[in-house]
Amino acid sequence: LGLPTRPESFRAANWLNIGKPVELANAIPGDIVVVSRTGGNHVALFVRREGDQLVLFGGNQSNAVQEGRFAVSTLKGIRRV
Repeated sequence: LGLPTRPESFRAANWLNIGKPVELANAIPGDIVVVSRTGGNHVALFVRREGDQLVLFGGNQSNAVQEGRFAVSTLKGIRRV
């Protein structure tokens, strides 16, 4: 994308500092999502919302790259680049 590398981009929460913020109601597939989880945060790509669940595509989800479900209540932010 030609974006500069963010300091400590390996930290999930730092992805909340790139692109533009997006409200959940306006999220589209591919938007960057940060959720909280036990032990820290997780970053993945938005796929869809199903009720009170976010379906996200990301790595290190059950030791694989796949879709995972996360409670909407864990949402920290959505960004579009």
